[in-house]
Amino acid sequence: MQLASHVAGIVRDGDAIQLGIGRMVGAVLEALSDHRELRLHAGMATQALVPLTDRGVIRGAGAAHVGVALGDAAFYRRVATDETFLFAPVSETHDVRRIAAIDNFVAINAALEVDLFGQINCDTLGGQLVAGVGGMPAFASGAQLSRGGRAVFALLSSASRGTVSRIVPRLNTSALVGAARHLADIVVTEHGVADLRGASLAERAKRLIAIAAPDHRESLQEAWDRGRSLL
Repeated sequence: MQLASHVAGIVRDGDAIQLGIGRMVGAVLEALSDHRELRLHAGMATQALVPLTDRGVIRGAGAAHVGVALGDAAFYRRVATDETFLFAPVSETHDVRRIAAIDNFVAINAALEVDLFGQINCDTLGGQLVAGVGGMPAFASGAQLSRGGRAVFALLSSASRGTVSRIVPRLNTSALVGAARHLADIVVTEHGVADLRGASLAERAKRLIAIAAPDHRESLQEAWDRGRSLL
């Protein structure tokens, strides 16, 4: 999965990572299998972590600091006795101050839409609420305050067999802004990585258009050119 590969490329050996929930998580964890000395600080541990702990990618007492576990009975038995997993209440795992104190913390969360300003929609489709922001705001904020940290948002560039771009000129009024544009350090699609840190509005748009689905780039550029006069 090219998207997962691009996300994994942002993570460096020794980083602390947080992964949201969804289909992307397993693919990203698989893509991290050649990394070394990673740590996990997240709301949830899933069975997809097992190959990484078996390979020693995530290892050491408390290297996986999480709130809950989700998996089958065998996974529950494992986390109950494996010192790699350290469980703590949400008041600790989602505490922005604690997260910020973790050097090189990389928050990786899924998005449903991103507009050319970098605003993130992570919970609505067609005006319908389909998810919640969960711990994303805390983890993304903590990542930005972490020394060497990065707040990453990942999504496929299009939907409906490529006919609908998930990078849009501006979020629709029916969409909820899950993360304001200042919270998005890096946006990733299967077409590449857009690093938005320190970028002007025009440069943000340029970088996001570059990772949109090729069939939609021209229309996105035209929409930006029309709208920039209003800024």
